Amino acid sequence: MKYWINISGASSHPFTKEELFSQYGDRLTADTPCSKVGENTWGKISDYFPDWQSSGVERPAASPSDEVPSTRYPFLVTLIVIFRLLAVLAGVVAVVVVFEGFSYPGKVGDVLVLEGIVGGCFGVVTNLAIAAVIRLLLDIEENTRKDRDKNQ
Repeated sequence: MKYWINISGASSHPFTKEELFSQYGDRLTADTPCSKVGENTWGKISDYFPDWQSSGVERPAASPSDEVPSTRYPFLVTLIVIFRLLAVLAGVVAVVVVFEGFSYPGKVGDVLVLEGIVGGCFGVVTNLAIAAVIRLLLDIEENTRKDRDKNQ
C-alpha cells in the first residue's frame, strides 16, 4: 500500500510505509496530513498508523534491492529503464547478426560473426554502464538529501 503525505503544504509522491518513515520520519508529526493512494480524503498520519507516535518512532530499516529506485527525478528513472531495454535489444540483435553470419560463406560470414560478437558486447556493456551511472547518481542524491535532512 502506498500513501501520500503533505508536508509544508506540498504533496509528495506516493510512498510505502517503510519509505515514508525512512525518508520523512524525523519531520512527521501525528497531525501530518496523509492519504492512501486512490482515496479522495485526507486524514492524519496517526489515523493510518495507530501504533505510530511522534516521539521515539521506530522506523523500519530500508531493504536493499536491485530494483529501479523511486525518486524525485522520474525522468532519470525512465532513462534507466530505457537503457536497460536497449542493452537487451543490443544483445538480441547481436545474437541475430552472429547466426546470420553463420549462413554466409567465407570472409563475409566471418566478419558478420565478429561484428555481432564485438558490437553486441559493446552495446550491452555500454547501455548497462550508462544505466548504472544514472542509478549511482540518483543514490548519491538520495543519500546527500537524507544526510542533509538528518543534520538539520
